[in-house]
Amino acid sequence: MSRRPRIVKILLRFFWSALAAVSLSVAFYLVFAMLVSTREEMRLARENRQWEKLLPSLEQKANLLEEELRLLQVRDDSIYFKIYETTAPELVWKTETSSAGANAPERIDALFEEIYALAAKDEIPPLSIPIKDFSPIQTGASTGMKLSPVFKVRMEHGGLDMVAPQGTPVLAAGDGTVTEITHGTKGLGNIVEVTHKGGYVTRYCILDEISVRKGSSVSRGSRIGTVGIYSAIQAAHLHFEVLRDGVPQNPVHYFFASLTPKQYTDMLYISSRTTQSLD
Repeated sequence: MSRRPRIVKILLRFFWSALAAVSLSVAFYLVFAMLVSTREEMRLARENRQWEKLLPSLEQKANLLEEELRLLQVRDDSIYFKIYETTAPELVWKTETSSAGANAPERIDALFEEIYALAAKDEIPPLSIPIKDFSPIQTGASTGMKLSPVFKVRMEHGGLDMVAPQGTPVLAAGDGTVTEITHGTKGLGNIVEVTHKGGYVTRYCILDEISVRKGSSVSRGSRIGTVGIYSAIQAAHLHFEVLRDGVPQNPVHYFFASLTPKQYTDMLYISSRTTQSLD
């Protein structure tokens, strides 16, 4: 036999031996993996069995919560439809920040800096909520283009609607002087205008009774009048405005000192999502 065929025969024998060894190793590993579990696999298997036992009860609780939320939404929709002729906004902050809240942190920081600067001059802006014990769920539409309940078209809304029963006391948002009083039963009805230091003006509209006189001084929290309602108004509420150097501001941005962070964000969200004003 020649030398070359013998080498080829040896190489082939080595190849088949190596292939057989690798195949046996793979088969042994597969059998071992199927029959023998590691500690981690055993722990995960136990956890899976426990979750499988809990799953039915968790699904039942989830279904009950979902039904409760649905009933709450139905109730809120019913209330909002009667007042705003629209559905209630969902209080869920999505990943996509709304246009109203997108720049809120920067605007709040700027407002804080402004307040600190004014504090040094003894010119604190009006920061108090003009209705005592006001809840975020009483919030209506804020500034911007809103659907008018009277004309049924979108119009500029210059203040914040604050829903409250007729006769609820309306309080001054800060120290100032009553510079204008308007009496009427149309538009924004009875109005009290208070001028504050620092170029701020607050306007309290749709009042029932007026408790102050033009030229009188008011202190923060003092009574200005009471909440009213007129025939063209959807519901009893206070239409509250804040102006700085004649420019309308979003009143909600001045309430952070009187609210918890959760209340503030809820109020900001509701006021921006409510598309119809009450006046």
